Amino acid sequence: MSALTIEGKASCNAAARLSESKGVSSPVLPRAFRVSMLLSATLCFAAPVIAQQGPGVAVSPVFEREIQERRSYVGSVIAPRSVLVGSAVAARLERIHVEEGDRVEAGEIIAELERDVIEAQLQAARAELERRKQQLAELEAGPRPQELEAALARVEAARLGLELARRRQRRVQSLYDRGAARDEELDDASTAVDQAAQRLRQAEAEYELLRAGARPEAIAQARAAVAAQQALVEQYAREYEKHLVRAPFTGYVVRRYTDKGAWVTQGGPIVELVELDVVDIEVPVPEDDVARLRYDAAARVTIDALRGRAFTSSDIRVVPRAIPGTRTFPVRIRLKNEFDPHKRPLIKVGFFAQAELPLGERFVATLIPKDALVPGRATPTVFVLAGRAAPGATAKVRAVRLDVLLGWRQCVAVRGNVQPGELVVVEGNERLVDGQEVRVLDLVPTEKFVNPETDKAIVEPPTARDD
Repeated sequence: MSALTIEGKASCNAAARLSESKGVSSPVLPRAFRVSMLLSATLCFAAPVIAQQGPGVAVSPVFEREIQERRSYVGSVIAPRSVLVGSAVAARLERIHVEEGDRVEAGEIIAELERDVIEAQLQAARAELERRKQQLAELEAGPRPQELEAALARVEAARLGLELARRRQRRVQSLYDRGAARDEELDDASTAVDQAAQRLRQAEAEYELLRAGARPEAIAQARAAVAAQQALVEQYAREYEKHLVRAPFTGYVVRRYTDKGAWVTQGGPIVELVELDVVDIEVPVPEDDVARLRYDAAARVTIDALRGRAFTSSDIRVVPRAIPGTRTFPVRIRLKNEFDPHKRPLIKVGFFAQAELPLGERFVATLIPKDALVPGRATPTVFVLAGRAAPGATAKVRAVRLDVLLGWRQCVAVRGNVQPGELVVVEGNERLVDGQEVRVLDLVPTEKFVNPETDKAIVEPPTARDD
């Protein structure tokens, strides 16, 4: 006899005894007492009917899906790149342009060091380079047309001078032959001719030399001088650039080590910069799981600080060196970060994260809802419905012991005497016994436990490993 039947009969007997003790008939009983007696009488007749129908349960079908095992690991968010940006030279810090938390672009100037001396040297070197370039250009261009015309005019003047000297020599020679000129006058006339001829040859040589332009050797020397000066300018420019501290990549300033006016030694840190356009989730994974890790499936990452928001990524890498003394390997999952309108990163370094990694090959599994497992049993047990499944129908249940392989969403993959399509009890199975008759109150569809759009979903072990 059920507890409900016993309780109903007890209520009926109590009501009868109370009526006799009062010694009054029902018409004069208080209204509240009459209502109580009516309810008790109802229970007396209804309880046996309810007891005969059996306890109410909800059932759900057994189904199959292709799944893959996944295990959860705990880790943290780290930056793919983190560097101490330091000074290449020893100098006084003249200006610093960033604060902690600022975003900087690759190549952006972070700080400036005093550079008055190197700046003056660079300017002087550039001026000298320009002078040498002009000299080279002058040699390569050759003489101007006006210079050639002047040289040619000097040649013509020398030629005319020679002709005049020769005519004068002929007149003196004629007078000398008649005895009208002395030897000295003839010698002077001959010398004048020789001198005029020499001036003509000199003018012609100068003209030809000017027309031929600069010698190749002179041009080569001028080019070498320009190259040497160019190298000096580049050297000073590199030294000047060392006084401008630039960001090596796009990232965020997480620490400032110095301030304006401080003396910075060569190699001394100025700021710490981290990259956050992408982030890595690093989790330690045992060596046996690393051997089964699949790289052709996506990992799933949840971050508690973001209210458990989930991210997926197929960029999974294993650091091929174990963490000393742990037999675990760092596994990194790279995620693309997100930013608000002010370029502040959503995922930050140091956030606690959980990563679910794919292990082993995919396989077709028989699945039941986790709620179908009877709580408190040493061996995983479910109750399978035999008979009609429509809400309101009654049927008997049989207890089936199973092997639980792994967990999948709100289900478990099992092995045992259950077949796809059979119905298992998911609500009201706590006190059932084998062969008991039950009343079906609800048929819970599979979609409550899985997402039909992503049925190849995340798999997790039924119990956490103690690594």
